[in-house]
Amino acid sequence: MLRVLAIDDNVSDVRLISEVLPPKSFTVHAVHTLSDGLTAANYDVVLLDLDLPDSNGLATLEAFVDAQPDAPVVVLTGSSDCELEAVHYGAQDYFDKDDIQDGRALARVLRYAVERKRMTLELEEKAQRLASSRTLFGTVINHNADGVLMVTANGVVKYANLAAQKMFGQSRSKLVGQPFPYPFKDTTVTREILCDEERGIYAEMRIAETIYERRPLYIVSLRDSTASHELDEVRGLKNDLERERNRLNMMFEVASEGIVVLDRAANILETNAAFKRILHISTMASLRENFFNLVEASNRKALHAQIERCYQEGWVCNFRFQMVRRDGVVVPCVLNASILRFNTDEPRLLAFVTDITAQVEAEERLIRSETLAVVGTLAAGVAHEFNNILAVIRGHLDSLILQPHVFSKQVRSQLDIMLRMVERGSEITNNMMMFTREGSNGHKPANLAELVNECVQLLSKDFKSEGIEFVVDVADDLEAFVNPSQICQVVMNLLLNAKDSMLESAFKRVTICSGHDDTNCWLTISDTGCGIEPDDMRQLFNPFFSTKGEKAVEGSAQASLRGTGLGLAVCHTIMTKHHAGDISVESQVGVGTTFKLTMPTYIDQITHDEEESIQDVPLGRGERVLVLDDETELANVIGNVLQGGGYETLVTDDGRKALEVHSSTPFDVVLMDLKMPIMSGYTFLNGLRESGRVPRIIIATGNPALLRGDKAQMGVDAILIKPFKVKDVFQNIRRVLDGGDSERNDTHVDCCEGT
Repeated sequence: MLRVLAIDDNVSDVRLISEVLPPKSFTVHAVHTLSDGLTAANYDVVLLDLDLPDSNGLATLEAFVDAQPDAPVVVLTGSSDCELEAVHYGAQDYFDKDDIQDGRALARVLRYAVERKRMTLELEEKAQRLASSRTLFGTVINHNADGVLMVTANGVVKYANLAAQKMFGQSRSKLVGQPFPYPFKDTTVTREILCDEERGIYAEMRIAETIYERRPLYIVSLRDSTASHELDEVRGLKNDLERERNRLNMMFEVASEGIVVLDRAANILETNAAFKRILHISTMASLRENFFNLVEASNRKALHAQIERCYQEGWVCNFRFQMVRRDGVVVPCVLNASILRFNTDEPRLLAFVTDITAQVEAEERLIRSETLAVVGTLAAGVAHEFNNILAVIRGHLDSLILQPHVFSKQVRSQLDIMLRMVERGSEITNNMMMFTREGSNGHKPANLAELVNECVQLLSKDFKSEGIEFVVDVADDLEAFVNPSQICQVVMNLLLNAKDSMLESAFKRVTICSGHDDTNCWLTISDTGCGIEPDDMRQLFNPFFSTKGEKAVEGSAQASLRGTGLGLAVCHTIMTKHHAGDISVESQVGVGTTFKLTMPTYIDQITHDEEESIQDVPLGRGERVLVLDDETELANVIGNVLQGGGYETLVTDDGRKALEVHSSTPFDVVLMDLKMPIMSGYTFLNGLRESGRVPRIIIATGNPALLRGDKAQMGVDAILIKPFKVKDVFQNIRRVLDGGDSERNDTHVDCCEGT
């Protein structure tokens, strides 16, 4: 039964086609647009109307044939104008729409179209095989070790292969078309000729007569017999070869790399001294000991696959595995291997084994160093967030202490203890900036969704302040056999690189997705950043190569960054060397970059006075104060306390809204954080200065690393480090309003990063 795909937007014609075709021999499936037809499947022949809603004319046929070149196509036409052109463009036949009611004729055309297409494809395949055979035959003859010439009955050379050219010491152009220098006395006798007197090249000549293009043709075969004339030289060469063999044997034994020769079953046939030194043994226990017995058990399957690949492809390069010494010590090694083929039928595997213990230790030190850099960045973010929490707690405690008449002495004492704990917490956050730890070296089953979510949570605050959106689509049950600490390090590094790449992007998004097959799983991390130049892609994973700083495009935001050039090199080492996986990258300049990680699936100190009250702080006189902070709890506490202390306050985390209010009703004092989600702190400062009405400015931050100098260099009136006392807020506001430290630099502040 033939399955017919009818691509026609005329419903009546489609219905008629279904009715007139014999139902026992044909089934008809109809679509009404070219795009639907291009995606259809499971059909034997196509009825194609050239005039469709999304395409018309011969362009319709051309588009379909380009997309489905093996499909038999019958064009439905209402005129004869384009019938022959349709066949020229790849249709097997055409059928007039006026004759659709003739089901027998239509069925015949469809069957002929299917058969014609089949025969066409079969002829094309045979033609390709014939051309391949001719090419192969010509290649075999041309590269035959024996010289081959074709000579006409008139004695003129018509063809000479490479070996014949070499024997005569002449190029093909000098041989072809010239008389063959030796007569054909007897084609049944093998005779010896001198091909090149100057070089002393002799050959045994055999001649076979054949007919080519109805004319006699002689095939001359030449086998080099020079050796028979050079017996003395051969004897000398034999001695030279013996000496060379001894020299090679000596080189084999003194080579610094371990060398081992294996048979097809991986039994050890030969080893050198270096290989024995790797295993700390003086002699092999048995010459036929199997190589896999010396390999760490978990590495044997992968090593077996590499050896099989070597027999198929001829080589293995830089494969890492572990061997086990007699005393149980595991030795990291690198294998390079190739196949030796002797006169025997069985090939041999020549393996070079290198002890890379020192290299592995150096790589681990490099990974630990890179880990410290990443953790240092995280520590700054954690310290900032923890300081914000402490600032909220401190604000509430200060607001309670400033009301001594409400609480008993015992309660105030308890509040004092709480304040001291807050101060202790502040000290801890300051110390966090100096810490790092070494992750576990062990591999274990790990949930990739959990690892990714941990990294995202650690960076979400920082990314949100930069206006970067996270989209995470990682399967909840996806597990891999990995070192969790190292995978987190790779993900963190790629996320931080993505952030740096989007400094100038209008739309900022990081997308993390996952996938898996029977043996591997993968994570993809995509950004909408500036992309990577094609010339940089080839050396992206090289140590000390960076696309930031001096390597970046002059004038770009990335030019202001500083990179070590080690991050991606470490990521590459972690994925390829430590996880038997891979890291790949696709990038388009101006669009973004996607990294794919493939890994095995799991088969200032603030003191506190003992007595404080509302009478101890300088109160406001109705001045307007803006509290600009994205920590809602902290901002509301400060706003409420200031409101109760005689100030008119506005609390918000929206810098743009604050600038609009300031333009109509200026603030007297601005108490602001530097990291905000809608408008960064430094951008807001520049907006204030551009307004022409610059109020007194107090910076309140939990991360001193964001400060770009002292208050004079930053052009502000005071700086408070979270957590702080409410009393400090009152005192600083009063001081700047009354003219203290009034000298400042009201110039623009760079707002490219760290805001």
